[in-house]
Amino acid sequence: MDEEVGVIDGGWSSETIRLAVWLSGQVSFEQATQILNQVGRISISASSIWRRTKKWGNALLAQEARERAIANAMPSREQPQSGECKHNKPMGFSLDGWMVHIRGDGWKEVKSATIFEVKQREIRDRKTGETVERATATASSYIAHLGGPELFGEKLWAEGQRRQLHTAYEKVCVSDAAHWIWGLCEDYFPEAEQIVDWYHVLQHLHAAAAALCGEATDKARQWVDAHKTTLFQGHAARIAHLLETLASQHSSEVARKLLEEAGFFRNNQRRMRYLEYREQGWPIGSGTIESACKQFQSRMTGPGMRWSRPGAERMLALRAIILSARFHDCWRALQNSPAF
Repeated sequence: MDEEVGVIDGGWSSETIRLAVWLSGQVSFEQATQILNQVGRISISASSIWRRTKKWGNALLAQEARERAIANAMPSREQPQSGECKHNKPMGFSLDGWMVHIRGDGWKEVKSATIFEVKQREIRDRKTGETVERATATASSYIAHLGGPELFGEKLWAEGQRRQLHTAYEKVCVSDAAHWIWGLCEDYFPEAEQIVDWYHVLQHLHAAAAALCGEATDKARQWVDAHKTTLFQGHAARIAHLLETLASQHSSEVARKLLEEAGFFRNNQRRMRYLEYREQGWPIGSGTIESACKQFQSRMTGPGMRWSRPGAERMLALRAIILSARFHDCWRALQNSPAF
């Protein structure tokens, strides 16, 4: 929680303040107080940590705004600017949303993104036992925004420029099929390959099976097993046609659900060429951003947590740079900034 309580300046060292702010991005202010006392015998109140975090979070948001303004002033988004060169390092990004409770407004969506490098690593195939190469997301960084897609898109572009995503010859967006995600992808990184997360697609295949055969039945599982290979091979249009045909043979409620799922597969078929993506060395799952959302939630959606909007925005910025392993660099930069 981020109660705005009265505090006094305790005169702690810069290192103590840095550690307290870092802890506040990991655990609640009360827990940060307990950890500092138990581990370092440092006596600092939760309200004092809150005040220091508020000051530093505001400075971080101001720095973000400056960087966003500079990045979005670029005349062209996909083309390298003066002094920039295209690079051959494959990169990707994923987007998703999650909910946080805002005092006075209720539950609101936080849009989050991760930008990463794509590297191949050897794994053992569970079915064949053979060692194969699979694409892996590495060196991930994160952003988050409480609000609509417009400002979030500007943040995505600024972080993409910092990571040189815009100058990668090869890039991919792996996400669920939300319309706002593909809209931002088209607006900011239209050269990126678009892939619907494989596990999200399987959920839709299971939903169709449940409509046909009943929820979580053996018959439904067998139906999914019979058709997911077709889907993996890139034949989403065949799945859509099958569901449309089956819809014509069933009652109105079942037909409605089947046609809904058929529309999903037909509308996204160009983003479902999974065998081809694997062969090209792209990841087909969005586990990186799903994990990131859970890590944001672990700090901000604990029992009874309610945030003011400014408090949530500050914590999102702080949590993002901690997850991105950038906290200590950002701390030093802001400490040396005249605006801090």
